[in-house]
Amino acid sequence: SDMMQFLKRVLDPNDGSVAPCCDDLKLEVIFWLGELCADKECSCWLVNVLDCINRIFTQSFVRRKDDEMSIAILFFYEQLLLHEETRFQVIGGDGVIDAILLCLEERSSLGYRAAKCLTLIEDLDRNHDGSLGDVGCYIREKRFSLVAITDEVDS
Repeated sequence: SDMMQFLKRVLDPNDGSVAPCCDDLKLEVIFWLGELCADKECSCWLVNVLDCINRIFTQSFVRRKDDEMSIAILFFYEQLLLHEETRFQVIGGDGVIDAILLCLEERSSLGYRAAKCLTLIEDLDRNHDGSLGDVGCYIREKRFSLVAITDEVDS
């Protein structure tokens, strides 16, 4: 649709079809998309921009200068995770879990939002018998190793 094409042009820094949009506009659009994803039908439609969002997340985290953008993206992920129809696209996103785990190192609202997102993934990633799934086990293992490293640095 025209709206989806517009969103991808605004969000995708590698599109090349228009001049790059300023980060402030991207930030506002991502917050707006997160709000829209509270509705299951919108969430199913907006999952189509997830690859663009994932690229922005990776870039903003690598640059280490845009916590606000990362928080907005984590909110977007969180909203998608709430719907069974869109949950697995976030969980299975290329490098998404590792990028969220890296955000835990921040002792700020970014770390808090990342912890909330990861807890949600752990709670929802269950096997048929109710035991923790592979992604949930991976997150738990990484959290424990991060806590051990943080304790060593603090002491």
